[in-house]
Amino acid sequence: MRMMRGLQWLGLVVCWVGLSACGTADEVSREDFGEQVVQALCARATRCGAYASASDCEQDLRAQGYDVYLGLGTRYDDALASGQLHYDAEQAARCVETIREDDCQLPFLPERVMRDGAEYHPACRLFVARTAARSCEQHHECGEQAYCGVSVSSECTRSCQPRGLQGEPAVGPHACAPGLRYTELTGICERPVGENEDCLKAGEPEQAALFRPCEEGLTCTNVSRLHATCQRHGKEGNACETTDPFACGPFLACIEGQCTPFTRRGEACTAHGLVDTLDVEDVYVNECQRDLFCDADVGTRGECIPRRQSQQECRASEECAAGLLCRGANPDSGQRGVCTAAPGFGAECDDEALPCQGLYSCHPVTRRCVPTVRLGERCGDEARCSESLCVEGRCVGFGQVACR
Repeated sequence: MRMMRGLQWLGLVVCWVGLSACGTADEVSREDFGEQVVQALCARATRCGAYASASDCEQDLRAQGYDVYLGLGTRYDDALASGQLHYDAEQAARCVETIREDDCQLPFLPERVMRDGAEYHPACRLFVARTAARSCEQHHECGEQAYCGVSVSSECTRSCQPRGLQGEPAVGPHACAPGLRYTELTGICERPVGENEDCLKAGEPEQAALFRPCEEGLTCTNVSRLHATCQRHGKEGNACETTDPFACGPFLACIEGQCTPFTRRGEACTAHGLVDTLDVEDVYVNECQRDLFCDADVGTRGECIPRRQSQQECRASEECAAGLLCRGANPDSGQRGVCTAAPGFGAECDDEALPCQGLYSCHPVTRRCVPTVRLGERCGDEARCSESLCVEGRCVGFGQVACR
């Protein structure tokens, strides 16, 4: 997803409700958790130099629906009501503080958090299972050594099942024991490979299925056809190529062949625009801090200035403030467009002509933008499921639907 990749750079200037002068909150309520995570992420993003203003960062993430996407929603309501799970508000506060103070060399958020939710951050064990559950809806109900999976033998109900050990087959990332990673192409649980360790199994160098998973924050770099190692993104001063927007760390830009902190307001920059990548979609490369853009035509020098406001001219949507799209621009001909409000929560939309911004989704019946929610959440006219199906008002996994 382009937007998710673009958020790699997001990462101590803001203190949320319940903090005093950047102290530590004692508790974070379940209802406030998503908003607190957004504020923590933006405090880190500003400290690490990706944003000039934490408030601009928060506006960006809220406009895209990240306060909802990273929140806890309704998926744990039943387990909490039954007493199967207990929510630890003090641990939630420690979780938020960890996200806020994370090292600038680490990714914006771990891959699993972006996929499954902030409660899957290693420092965010927000829920405690009170008993050994049999039936379940969420993985947390099963404790550390089990996961919640579909059991065909019990009329397709979800039940707690043991996690896979080293070398054992599994059905997904959630089905491997703690400390192991799921290898999608081989379908087995493996120990993640550390920095500078070989991540290409010998004997079949041209088969992608034999690339082994790296530890969080590392990438398997194909140094040669016969050798590849897990490496971190480039640190400040490392050599890089502008055509590889992710060669540098999450809070650095590739400027004149070196990994460099993002350029600040009023400083000189080069406009790069869209850059071809190996992904399906191209990536917009911006040397400036995220609430700024390089005011120049592609390939020319300019100055980092604040993003455009509504009804101001623009070359691309990345030049517009949060919640705005550049409409009418044609980069090929040089025609400029105008920054115009993009459909957000509750606004009319169309998947083709007028898509919703960020993580909001255009409801096929109401034709209005609604939040995207996770497995187990309530769904319908007010929300759409992500990577699951809405069945009788709840987001249900494809496995449950397939065996009905």
